[in-house]
Amino acid sequence: MAAILTAPERPRAREKPRAVSAGELRALPSAFFAGLETTDLEALGGAMFQRSYPAGQIVLLEGAASSVLYVVQAGRLKLFKTSPRGREQVLRLLRPGDMFNEVAVFDEGPNSASAQAIEDCTLYLLRRRDMLRFVAERRGVALAVTRTFARRLREALALVEDLAFRDVTSRLAKILLEGQAGEPRATRLTQELLAAMAGSRREVVGRALKALSQEGAVRLERGKIHVCDRDALERLAWM
Repeated sequence: MAAILTAPERPRAREKPRAVSAGELRALPSAFFAGLETTDLEALGGAMFQRSYPAGQIVLLEGAASSVLYVVQAGRLKLFKTSPRGREQVLRLLRPGDMFNEVAVFDEGPNSASAQAIEDCTLYLLRRRDMLRFVAERRGVALAVTRTFARRLREALALVEDLAFRDVTSRLAKILLEGQAGEPRATRLTQELLAAMAGSRREVVGRALKALSQEGAVRLERGKIHVCDRDALERLAWM
């Protein structure tokens, strides 16, 4: 059955309409903000506002109009596209410090993908008109935006390469390796989510996880995936 996505609802009780400090932006694990001067951070933060979303909430809907740039302050989301038959392809897992919806902000088109909170999360929001003003007036912000789009292009090319040239077990090993950055050693990801990230089906991912377990690379326990042998995962990721 095709998945049905509804438009995001406006958060009410959990919304915190306040400016964001330069210190809060500097504290994020983000290459974008780390390279900016304090004055640039103060300008950006002064135009931002904060909102919280519960797990399961759709934040962005693919194809809908949007004029807001999002930055993850806490929690995790998935950025994904949906086929006409309802199949999902997860493009990225979004973690604290990640930015998303840049394309719609800069080309003034519809959202290129959907975003959904997979756990309670807090986001910083910046309106298009403010972002465009900062890009025009502040060289550091303009350079940081350019570098961000370059990274996104590399990520898109890497995803195409993975889907074209790696089998499911190799793709899964790579996903688990990348997920270890900034994550607890025991990673909780559903097989449905892993399948959407690997561009496969749940049952195929289940068999791939068993193969990784038999190789001693991971240990499966109550919905968690424990990475036991990173070297083995790296070897399997590049097979």
